[in-house]
Amino acid sequence: MFKYLLGSLLFVMAPLSWGQNNINISALQQRLEGPLSLEERSALNHQLAISHELAGNLKEAQLAYQQAYFYSRPVNHLLALRAGFLAIELGELSVAIAIINQLARMPLNNNERNRALSLTFTIYGLQGNATAGTRLLQNENNFIGNHADAALLFAIYRYHIRLRQINEAMPLVVRIQTLFPNSPEAALLRGTALVFPSPANVF
Repeated sequence: MFKYLLGSLLFVMAPLSWGQNNINISALQQRLEGPLSLEERSALNHQLAISHELAGNLKEAQLAYQQAYFYSRPVNHLLALRAGFLAIELGELSVAIAIINQLARMPLNNNERNRALSLTFTIYGLQGNATAGTRLLQNENNFIGNHADAALLFAIYRYHIRLRQINEAMPLVVRIQTLFPNSPEAALLRGTALVFPSPANVF
């Protein structure tokens, strides 16, 4: 098994050889051509998205995540959010913004809300939008204080760093390393892990 970071989300997957993964992608695409229930179509698109992501086909992965989200029953907002993070990796900020705007009208559980806020702070950081970021921090202060996971805290840390708000960023380093010492985000802050190269990681 191996771990990698992409869009501040941690995925743990069993490695496939290049040839095995291509065979898997081809098989999934063939199965999607047949008659399927909504649940089956969502599950297969989800598998296809992961396979494309492992192969480095980020645009194809993004589209497959969006299809998986469209067919998911019950609706799995994490699939849309994953597509949003991949949009950022692809430099398609407007796509990520559209996904966040769509989900703003949806009821989200704590896990989905953590991911949605992580994506939103990433967007505001890339835009240099201090006004919107400050407003979001104020509006979500209670949730961040009580329910934020390591990925959300890291996204807020990077938002502050991008805006050169060092005094606001440093307490988040302490919080992540204290509350989530074994997290990949803590490893990134210690310098024992590297961020996956992408447009979102260029300051």
